[in-house]
Amino acid sequence: MVNGRLQATALRVDQSRPLSPLFAYILLDGLDKELEKRGHSFSRYADDAIIMVRSLRAGKRVMAGPPVFGK
Repeated sequence: MVNGRLQATALRVDQSRPLSPLFAYILLDGLDKELEKRGHSFSRYADDAIIMVRSLRAGKRVMAGPPVFGK
């Protein structure tokens, strides 16, 4: 994602490859840091993530908030 818009990439790693989780950890480290900075409770394994909120209203507020990437 660049400037909030999805961009095609020339390189990719198939999810069936053993390096896929490693690349996910490297690339999504910034996501972890940003979510921590914003005070969110979350859990992530490789490229699967969940952000935990206390209510539907809080979930909507998080979803409507500023993007984590592409600022």
